[in-house]
Amino acid sequence: MPFLLMLGRKALAWITGKPDVKGGEEGENEAGWTRLASTLPSSISGGKDGGDGDGVACVLADAISTHAQQAKSTTISSSAAAVVSPPPPSSSLLRKRGATAGLIEIEKIDEWEELVESASPESPLYTQFSASWCQPCKKLRPVFEALAKECNGTFVYFDTERDADMRDAAVEAGIATLPTFQRHVAGLRTGELTMCNDEKLKNFVGM
Repeated sequence: MPFLLMLGRKALAWITGKPDVKGGEEGENEAGWTRLASTLPSSISGGKDGGDGDGVACVLADAISTHAQQAKSTTISSSAAAVVSPPPPSSSLLRKRGATAGLIEIEKIDEWEELVESASPESPLYTQFSASWCQPCKKLRPVFEALAKECNGTFVYFDTERDADMRDAAVEAGIATLPTFQRHVAGLRTGELTMCNDEKLKNFVGM
């Protein structure tokens, strides 16, 4: 019985988080068990049975098993909650065209505005503002297309003369020189490049 009391004190200190129970040093097992039982939750204390060592051991074993299962469940729940995160924003244009790589040609201003809003730090939007008559635009487009296949992000070709809406949007975006390249993240312009060459364009997209 003294051994069980010692074992019980150690187990209860772990289960309840309370300091080890002092007692039994005076040779009074009854007093030691009274102190030990007082630290048990009422659901598992089961009263004091001075001679039933097996009963005490069973109570402690059940308490330890229950506590371990609860701790394991809490850890699993916490871990699961930690890894759950909202999905990244997705553009319906990309889903519709199945575009995961390559240069996208903007056909309507609504498409570009949607891509601007859905761009993220992990997948920024890069736009080449161009026009059919612009020779430097034609020269840099193949370079921009190659970058679209090699770099993270969404790469789009914006013809400023496609229609009146796109022409007006280019003016609102501050486009005064062609070609102009812009980077957007979460609806905000985070970079712009004009009058560039191949090397500057590669640096602009992080190559």
